[in-house]
Amino acid sequence: MNIYGYMEIKLIKPNTCSPDETIFKVSAEFQKKKLRRMLVVDKQNKLVGILTTVDLVKFITSGKDSRKTKVKEFMISKVKSVEEDEKLEDALKIMNQLKTFVCPVTRKGKLIGVVGYQDIIAHAVSKSRS
Repeated sequence: MNIYGYMEIKLIKPNTCSPDETIFKVSAEFQKKKLRRMLVVDKQNKLVGILTTVDLVKFITSGKDSRKTKVKEFMISKVKSVEEDEKLEDALKIMNQLKTFVCPVTRKGKLIGVVGYQDIIAHAVSKSRS
């Protein structure tokens, strides 16, 4: 099954930020929403990076000013994603490679959501029972 068919039901809205937002502003969102990661998108909603709690720890140890430092200075810019017409297995491969529980999903390069590992497993279990 491809992601498009699956995502019609299970699309998860991701938490996003701009690469030009400050670490101060974004870290407040991390704390408020208890996030582990935030996807970084440009003005056209194209996925350009990911910022994780590990990246925030690296920032803290850098000694830089959070009100002046931009997300783009600490984000991971080599992000893997799947297009919505790819197979669920492709998303699982990316999650396995990156040791994460979500995979960004794009439509013509623009972020439309994320697919979660637990949702894929639940979907597979329900399919096997029917």
